[in-house]
Amino acid sequence: MLERFGHDLKAGSRAGLLRAARRAYLLALLVLAVPSVAVGAAQWLSGQSELPLGAAVVLAGLAAGLGLMAYLLARRAAQNAQWPAPQAALTGAFQLAGVPGVPLLLAGAFAPAWGLALFLLVLAAGGHLLAWASLDRWVRSPAQDG
Repeated sequence: MLERFGHDLKAGSRAGLLRAARRAYLLALLVLAVPSVAVGAAQWLSGQSELPLGAAVVLAGLAAGLGLMAYLLARRAAQNAQWPAPQAALTGAFQLAGVPGVPLLLAGAFAPAWGLALFLLVLAAGGHLLAWASLDRWVRSPAQDG
């Protein structure tokens, strides 16, 4: 995977840079998803009970808000014209993993609250779709660098 990542990064084309950014995004998302599954399994086995509705709503809002902040920061990094295209694309891609990553981590932490966990997983899936589509819009051609 890393060999293909390096090849895509050195290709010098927008398509290669987009592939590299998508690989970086998926790698960063994997770094967030693996602990989420482990924490979720541990929480599920502990047999904790449901959360009160108010706490679940607050946590869902927190996940959405933090995901939105991750999106805005990633967009700012990816569109930074002062950085070379590869640096901007990879920085944005790594930060973009927080969009679905935050709800994933919270879903794992609150797995016994199945309603909240399900909502957070749906939020993470929507965040992933948004992130994947955003990379295509944000990655610019290395040839555009002056």
